[in-house]
Amino acid sequence: MAENIRKNISRIVLAVLILLTVSFIFTQSLLPSEVSSSESNGVKGLLATIFPPDTPLGAFISQYVRKIAHFVEFGLLGAELTLYALLFCRDKRRSLPAALLSAFFVAFVDETLQIFSGRGPMISDVWLDFCGSLCFSVAVSLVYLLVKHIKLRKAGHKNG
Repeated sequence: MAENIRKNISRIVLAVLILLTVSFIFTQSLLPSEVSSSESNGVKGLLATIFPPDTPLGAFISQYVRKIAHFVEFGLLGAELTLYALLFCRDKRRSLPAALLSAFFVAFVDETLQIFSGRGPMISDVWLDFCGSLCFSVAVSLVYLLVKHIKLRKAGHKNG
């Protein structure tokens, strides 16, 4: 009984987190280009204190801060969707591809929303966003499999 309640609360919390992530992504895409540029410059300034722009890594980050932000935002979404599929869906062969397809759909809608904010939507950004989702999804899946393997080994040692 308590396990079911805990699982339902976890399911709701993760679903809300997914909705908040999608809302954040869409809200950022609806910002006018001036506001979005200003936010990017603020983040760029903050990152410059950690990664000085006169270093190769700092120069890369400074030049591609917006692309990196998209990659990470969608990476988090991909991780959340994958975690939901792994923990709460019975048919993993269907739920994992559905999670990735959902991330792709969000990326497509995200770029489409940029039309309304006066920013230029680009199909390459859809693929970059999806790539972030895919990379983080693979990472979450690998951690999930590792934890599952460790639990099975521990259970085997207890029984053997």
